[in-house]
Formats: sequence, C-alpha cells, structure tokens
Amino acid sequence: MRALAVSPDGGHVAVGAGGRDGLRDLAVFAVDGGREVLCLPLGRMLADAGLLKTKSTEVTSLAWHPRGWLAVATRAGLVAHIHLSGAIQVYRGADRAIEALAFTRDGASLLVASKAVIARFSLLDAER
Repeated sequence: MRALAVSPDGGHVAVGAGGRDGLRDLAVFAVDGGREVLCLPLGRMLADAGLLKTKSTEVTSLAWHPRGWLAVATRAGLVAHIHLSGAIQVYRGADRAIEALAFTRDGASLLVASKAVIARFSLLDAER
C-alpha cells in the first residue's frame, strides 16, 4: 500500500499500491462492510493505452474531489481521474514522479506536486 484516502462523504476508502504484477494498483472499498467497489490494474491499463513503457506503475497519491470522484497520481507522472463507475481520464501531470495531490477548496482545480514543482490544473466544467 502506498496511498490511502477517504471519500468526502466518508462512505469509501481508496487504496493505491503498485508492483510488478500490476493487478491491484487501485482498489476502492465501502467503509461500511468493506465490500470492494472498484479494483483496477491501473499500470496495465496505462501501458495498454501506450502511456507507459512498462506494464507496471505505482500509485503515489490519491485525492477525492468534493463531488465524489478520485484523482490518482503515479510514479510515472500521470494523473488519472477515476469515477466509481470505472470511467477514467488520464493526462500527464508532471515530468517526474508525483509526490502529492490536492484539490482547491472550490474543487475547480487540482494541485500536483512533483519534487520542487507545484502545478495547478483547472478542471473542466463537467468535472467540477
């Protein structure tokens, strides 16, 4: 386990990991009862999409948006926006490993920290 975050409503917990098999890079569980809600082989998904040079990546940070979707940062410098339905959007957040993520108070932007650089990404209206 590399990262852990509880949803804004307290109903879900997201766990980020990483490893050579890439089978369980991201899992989301219901807090009440512990039922697995979502499990994604994120590293393999990103590699299959041509975004990685290897079939594995490591989740380094997680942040829940106030509206209930999850931002996931990776050692490869990628950010994935993931909805509990399994819908995913990916973009490059940094040239290096991302160390931390945080949403602005109004949920309009995502802050991405990588080494000594902090970048601010404005979200699309549909994501806010």
